[in-house]
Amino acid sequence: MQPPSTPSSNPQGWTKEEITAWRHRIGMTQAAAAEVLGVHLHAYKKWEYGTRRVSVPMRRLAESIERDRLNK
Repeated sequence: MQPPSTPSSNPQGWTKEEITAWRHRIGMTQAAAAEVLGVHLHAYKKWEYGTRRVSVPMRRLAESIERDRLNK
């Protein structure tokens, strides 16, 4: 049995559950998360609703933002 995938171990983009969990970990609203990632709110909501998958580069940006926030 394989361990569950964590965001950093997933070689693909994030799922809707992973991007939502990221946003909750850093304590942001959808609008604030969209702004910090540099995307329109409509695009961000598509990720959380699961109609679009978060790309690998965007996932890496989000992980970097989370690390920066944790190191402050």
